[in-house]
Amino acid sequence: MSIVRETRLALGLSQADLAAKLGVHQTTVSRFETGDLPVDERTQLALEALIARNKPVAKLNKSSRPFPSPSTGKTEAAAA
Repeated sequence: MSIVRETRLALGLSQADLAAKLGVHQTTVSRFETGDLPVDERTQLALEALIARNKPVAKLNKSSRPFPSPSTGKTEAAAA
């Protein structure tokens, strides 16, 4: 399976939706997916940005914050 198709399916997008996000035509996405058109650097970077933007953000609970508390100067895990 092509990286374009894997990315599109992972993001839950149709070819038309992905095409709109990449600024290309739907047939271009189809050609990327079938291997008829090689993925250029611009498209690869855009796919990487889409993946990065859509990764779930890990939520830190108060006791696992890795930065110092303004009041104590210690990490909140150490201050607890």
